[in-house]
Amino acid sequence: MVHALLHSDFWSAAACHSGDMGWDLFAVAEMPRVLRALAKEGGSPQRWLDAFFGKRKVKDDDVHILMMLCMCATYDPDPAAYLGVRLPVDPETCEALPERWAN
Repeated sequence: MVHALLHSDFWSAAACHSGDMGWDLFAVAEMPRVLRALAKEGGSPQRWLDAFFGKRKVKDDDVHILMMLCMCATYDPDPAAYLGVRLPVDPETCEALPERWAN
């Protein structure tokens, strides 16, 4: 995408079919919502996930929290954590942790 933007004289069109572009902008805005959801389960991703999978019907908002937890486990997994979920923010302040964002 950057190449297409920088060399518009060469490219007549460009498209992105990967939603991962702009992850920093997207994830930063979602993290407060993730932390609020986890707080309802004592701040534990495992307890939140267990509760989620135990529901007969889930809300759209819950699916977005699930998606964010999956991305955390994908981009910066912690093999010792439940399903590899490691948050890229401080759970108390929601400040981004630079070493995790770099991953």
